[in-house]
Amino acid sequence: MLLVVTIGAAGPAAAQVQNGSGTITVANDTDSVFVDVTTVSDYATASDPNVTVSLEGLQEGQAAGEGVVLLDESRTLSNGTVESYEYGLNSTQIETYDRVEYTVTSSGDGSLISSVDAGTVTSFLGGGGGEIGSGVGSTGALAALVVAVAFLFMRGSS
Repeated sequence: MLLVVTIGAAGPAAAQVQNGSGTITVANDTDSVFVDVTTVSDYATASDPNVTVSLEGLQEGQAAGEGVVLLDESRTLSNGTVESYEYGLNSTQIETYDRVEYTVTSSGDGSLISSVDAGTVTSFLGGGGGEIGSGVGSTGALAALVVAVAFLFMRGSS
């Protein structure tokens, strides 16, 4: 299985982000949705911001506020860090929701948030039989797998 991460800019991605919101599209191959919040690298004189990320599953035709809250999590962020809020979708949720709305709010100094990114983690199974190393296209598939594993390792270490 190969994991593919799709990242889309969410709301204002520049400095001075206090509150943000956006939409993440859910497809049949979506495993989870995530929102990454990045703080500015140096704010020695300010208090760490308390950031809340909410994820709401919405069916076609539903407006924000009419769906089901999937995640509502608050964290205190440190300077220069990226905090990832992730929610794994089960098969029923993938069939039910066509999108997930997210909101990011800060109860502290919102100017300490430098960016908000959101997206999906998707997976798909490779086709055909054979083993790694058999066939012309296997080198590309192996390279993609190495890149995906490296990304997940780097994302998990931050």
